[in-house]
Amino acid sequence: MFLAFILITAVLIVIVLLFREDSKNQQEAAYQEERKQRQIEREEREKAYDAAMASTLAELESKWGKCTKDIAVNYGRVFYLSDRIYVFEESEKIALDGTVYDFKDIIGFSLLNKSKTVYNAYSTGKSKKDLGSMVARGIAGKMIGGNVGAVIGAMSTPDEYEEDTEYDINEENDYKIYVNVNSIASPTVRLDVGDFEDDAYEISNLLNVILTRNKEK
Repeated sequence: MFLAFILITAVLIVIVLLFREDSKNQQEAAYQEERKQRQIEREEREKAYDAAMASTLAELESKWGKCTKDIAVNYGRVFYLSDRIYVFEESEKIALDGTVYDFKDIIGFSLLNKSKTVYNAYSTGKSKKDLGSMVARGIAGKMIGGNVGAVIGAMSTPDEYEEDTEYDINEENDYKIYVNVNSIASPTVRLDVGDFEDDAYEISNLLNVILTRNKEK
């Protein structure tokens, strides 16, 4: 009799485990569907961004001629002219932070790297659900509430976790370019380039070329 009781309890525990596995599969399917939806939304947002960028550049080229240099400064959810630097060499125009300047209005610049140290801690854990504890709780639950109590008892087994913590240290660059323009009202244009070192030096070299050409005139 007792053996039959143990077998019934074990069967109920298996049913509970199968139910949990099915629930886990449903959650995974829901997660994958949500992930797919986010991917679709991201692709649509990127298409809208590219379309707005192309439209803006076409409008600028209609005024200042062919764009001969194009450098990304920022990328957000919606395109703004300040996201990119456009150079129109023929008409000697440059778009900085959303404003178009004559080459001659660029009178200086400085490049700064406000780097920072970032400390990251990662906590990892693994569940250790004790099958023996599940059986014991199932038996106790059956004594109190019958078969339903056995199921509830088995499910109430607490999770135990093995904790582990990992650390790493990263040095993050934060490049900023301050462009001095010929304007009393707004003499400084700040370009936040962030961690993109190559872009920071590309912009700096571009500004050096413009300043050199200004001196030659």
